[in-house]
Amino acid sequence: MSFLPDWNSIESVRAAHSLLEGMAIAFFVFLAGLEAIGHMLEKRKHELAEAIEVAGLCVFAIAVIAEFHAYPYSRRLDALSEQQDRLQKERIAELENSTQGLKTEAEKAHKQAEDEAMARVEIEDRVAWRRLSDKQKLEISARLTRFSGQYVAVMYIPRDDQEAGIFSSDIKRVLGKSKWDTSAPQMRGVNPAGGILASAPASIDTGVTVETTDDAASKRSSRTLCNELVRNGFDCRVLPKFLGQFKPVVWVTVEHRPEGPQGEGKLREQKAKKP
Repeated sequence: MSFLPDWNSIESVRAAHSLLEGMAIAFFVFLAGLEAIGHMLEKRKHELAEAIEVAGLCVFAIAVIAEFHAYPYSRRLDALSEQQDRLQKERIAELENSTQGLKTEAEKAHKQAEDEAMARVEIEDRVAWRRLSDKQKLEISARLTRFSGQYVAVMYIPRDDQEAGIFSSDIKRVLGKSKWDTSAPQMRGVNPAGGILASAPASIDTGVTVETTDDAASKRSSRTLCNELVRNGFDCRVLPKFLGQFKPVVWVTVEHRPEGPQGEGKLREQKAKKP
């Protein structure tokens, strides 16, 4: 039926179909009117009755022709509508796939950005200098105040290690706020009670070492100090060997920074490893 006009446009096919259907309906209505008039004239034996009958046949023929030509347009309209629906569904599916693809790409980009940010944080945590935040200083100081008056020495080695020096200053400030006596000498081998130690305190090379004389108060305060540092993510241990001195003292030695995260970075790492 491609010889009919407007065959490939759904709008044109719909318009042609409506026109032909309208014509057919109009002529069928006209035919009904002619039949009624012809019937009346036939009863009266009017001379125009036969002419009306012929006119009715012509109108019927035109209506049938219009309906005949409307039928293929009706079929074509159904076909084009189905084709349009199929194309729309395909387009919607394509858009959904495209949207899903974009969503997937966005999720991948977001995940990659998160991974890169986490990687940067991990790298920074592994090299960041040990520092006590203001919040940590307040919390640790509050827990150490009950040991006020404790004689303590805070030092760092080697003397050219700036990171250890700054961290030892943080610790000393906390102890000062806790009312510990920080007037002890800040050098190895110097007896806080006066004179020279028989042997310098031992070294573990990294982290924080806490040593103490063999008295109950110094041992309790040293353990509490070390526990507070560990609780905040810093490597620390109390050495089991006591200092051979007469005056009770706690000796804190800040040594090289340990490998891996310290402080908040270590706490984050520990939290991530928990099941």
